Amino acid sequence: MSLQTIIASAGTSGKIEHKTQASDGAGGYTESWATLIAAWPCRVNALTARETEILFGKQTNIPGFTIYGEQSTAGGVKEGDRVTVSSKVFDVKKIDNWDLKNVYLKLACIEFGRDQA
Repeated sequence: MSLQTIIASAGTSGKIEHKTQASDGAGGYTESWATLIAAWPCRVNALTARETEILFGKQTNIPGFTIYGEQSTAGGVKEGDRVTVSSKVFDVKKIDNWDLKNVYLKLACIEFGRDQA
């Protein structure tokens, strides 16, 4: 079974967002999230303890996740962006073009707001 079939059969899609900054008119700025892709077909898997250790460079109790999806539909996702799948929000920590053909992306993520745990 191809990864494309696995992603499609998962039946999930995520919303990819970039953090943006706009002037607040008083010399500062406000941050907000702008939607890059409203419905990105993807699949979410939990990272193993070893993969999480590699991601953070140390042992941690923070659970890590991988999100797989097609690069052609991911349009410019970057580290620091966030992906919302169902009601969970994930912070993109690393991006891996693992098949080296610019076809699929593997996003190494943590649940948003958990990196301080």
